[in-house]
Amino acid sequence: MARVRERNLDDNIVSDIVKVLDGWSGRLTWDALIEELAKREGLRYTRQALHRHGDIRLAFTIRKKVLSGQPNVPCAVSDPELQVAMESIDRP
Repeated sequence: MARVRERNLDDNIVSDIVKVLDGWSGRLTWDALIEELAKREGLRYTRQALHRHGDIRLAFTIRKKVLSGQPNVPCAVSDPELQVAMESIDRP
C-alpha cells in the first residue's frame, strides 16, 4: 500500500483537488473525496481542512448539485467574482 502523507494545502494542491471534483462522477461525499485524494495523490486531509478552503468548498457544492440534478439551486456566495463564475456555470 502506498504511503499516505499530509501536506499543506497550497494553491497547486487546491487546484488539483478542484480538478478532481470537476471530473467527479457517482456519489460525492467528503469521505469519498478524501479517499480518492489518498489514492490519486497519496495525500490525506480532514474534511475540515478541505472545507476551510473556499475554492474546494465551492467546487464540492457545485458538483454535488450538478450530480443531484439541481445545478440551478442558488448558493449564497459572498465573493462577487465567485458569484459571476457560478452564474456562468449555470447558464446553458
